[in-house]
Amino acid sequence: MDKSDQQPSKAEQPKDSKPTKDDSVKSKQAAAKPKKPKPAKSDKSDTSSRFAGYAFAVSSLAIVVSLAVAGAGIWFWQTAQQEASQQRDAQRTLAQQQIDSARSELTQMQLQTRAALSAAEKNRSQLQARIEKLQDELGRDRHAWALAEVRYTLRLANTRLQLFADVDSAQQALVAADRQLLELNDPALHKVRARLSQEISSLKSVPRIDVEGISLKLVALSERIRELVVKPPQPLTKATEITELDASDTPLSDWRTHADAVWSKLQKVIVIRNIDEPVKPLLAPEKAENLRLNIGLQIEQARLALLQGNTRLYQKNLQQADTWLGQYFNVGDEVAALQKQLQQLATINLRPALPNISTSLAELQRLSQNKGNNKAKTNVSKRVAKESKNIVKEKTSSKP
Repeated sequence: MDKSDQQPSKAEQPKDSKPTKDDSVKSKQAAAKPKKPKPAKSDKSDTSSRFAGYAFAVSSLAIVVSLAVAGAGIWFWQTAQQEASQQRDAQRTLAQQQIDSARSELTQMQLQTRAALSAAEKNRSQLQARIEKLQDELGRDRHAWALAEVRYTLRLANTRLQLFADVDSAQQALVAADRQLLELNDPALHKVRARLSQEISSLKSVPRIDVEGISLKLVALSERIRELVVKPPQPLTKATEITELDASDTPLSDWRTHADAVWSKLQKVIVIRNIDEPVKPLLAPEKAENLRLNIGLQIEQARLALLQGNTRLYQKNLQQADTWLGQYFNVGDEVAALQKQLQQLATINLRPALPNISTSLAELQRLSQNKGNNKAKTNVSKRVAKESKNIVKEKTSSKP
């Protein structure tokens, strides 16, 4: 095939094809060249053939370059897509691993949480069982707790009264117990409150012993006794002379009447005493201080017996001090006043008769015991009913 066959003719070219830049350049160059004389027809065909070959080579090269560029672009695009796909796969794999690790950790945490919840539930059940057992022993409701407090208060009142003779504390405890029973507002406790009212009234009638006031009085007496003067030994005095009879009062002829008058005067002068005990000599002045100290010691012992509530020892010490005052000191207004005060203080009974305040406690214990028996009977009946229901269920399930 020759070049003329390969190059399309002008007629075969599309009408709307536009001249390229190369063609315009070539046309300009051709226009700038001086026109040569037209060769012969053979020369024209060779030139056109040559130009056609150039054009084919250029177009082929352009196509090859375009294909190479397109291939390189495709190759780069595919490479980039592969790298992006690999990165996505790596990220997806890493994310999946992280998710799997988080899931495993979450699963492990769930297992641990379930185990902890199970242990906590078990501990709660055990604690609940212990609480219920404790409530069964001490009472499930507020009423039982309040009754237990009232029983304790009544026992405390009896202890204070019987062991320590503390009337005021016992009365306060009974009043507090009565206030607690009032707050419960239970008609079944009416008898207990009635006994409490009687016991509180009986405690109010018990005489109160002013221990502090009596002790201060004894201290004042002891200080006054230290200032007393001991009775000094007195010398023997001459007998009183018999007064002469007045002759005008009694006639001498009536000697019997005169003898009776003389005898009556002698009886006033001479006194005969029967002494069953040995005579105690009077103390010398140098021993007077010891006597005062001994009397003060008796009063201090009486104070100690007062604090202990020992009536017998208290009265004995005061009576001994009174005896020594009358025996060894000059009897006067001051000594008589001291003796009167000692005698009045000695009549005080430090242990007055105490009433019985245990009846309210006994009544409350009896009531609580009855309630406990009734509750036990109720529990037994409930247990029997429950067992009966279980037996009926078993018989019903065993039937075909």
